[in-house]
Amino acid sequence: MAHIEISEDRRAAIAVWLRCNGIDPADVPIDSTIVVNENTITLDVFAQADNGAKVFDLLTDGPVTERRTVPCQSQPPAAWPA
Repeated sequence: MAHIEISEDRRAAIAVWLRCNGIDPADVPIDSTIVVNENTITLDVFAQADNGAKVFDLLTDGPVTERRTVPCQSQPPAAWPA
């Protein structure tokens, strides 16, 4: 997947938008694909154990991600996604 370069202002706007929708930006991998529909947001997030710690794959030593869908409570910043 190609990495899209965005400005720090744009990154900050997306972080605010994620928080408005109950998503912690720190839980979202930088290369997550975010799909916004009229009523939902679907994106990859880091998997977490019951104690809140990130889950790591023992074979790759990388974080495990999972696909999550949440209600869309506010629309994304203008010119979504870039």
